[in-house]
Amino acid sequence: MRMAFSLVGILVVIGIIVLLMNQSLSNVQTGLKAKKELEQNGVGALTREGREEAGKSIVLVPTPGSRFKSVTVESIVPGGVMQKQFGLQAGDIIVGMGGNSWDTISVTDAEDATDKIIEARAYGKTLSIQRAGQAMELPVKK
Repeated sequence: MRMAFSLVGILVVIGIIVLLMNQSLSNVQTGLKAKKELEQNGVGALTREGREEAGKSIVLVPTPGSRFKSVTVESIVPGGVMQKQFGLQAGDIIVGMGGNSWDTISVTDAEDATDKIIEARAYGKTLSIQRAGQAMELPVKK
């Protein structure tokens, strides 16, 4: 009789463990799905990998002048993150983001500007540019 109760006890414990593991697996799958959706919506741009990928897809140089006011897209990887997300082209002059100029958002060099552009991509902000003398606002493409 004791063996029967021990066997039932062991089976109950195994059942509880299986139930908990199944619940954990479901939570992991939900988390992975949420992570994928966030990455597709641009939030993945803030991860180390997202920042590196975006940074490698564009080369910015300060636009000549006495004070930092803009950066020029020196080169861009065709089909790269920044071209796909903003439609940037070589020769574009980026003067700000989200409707603000660089000096109002404390950007002092091309490296700061690159970081802010990556953040703009993540948060869905526009880039203020000049292309062939025309002022434009480029939204993030989803």
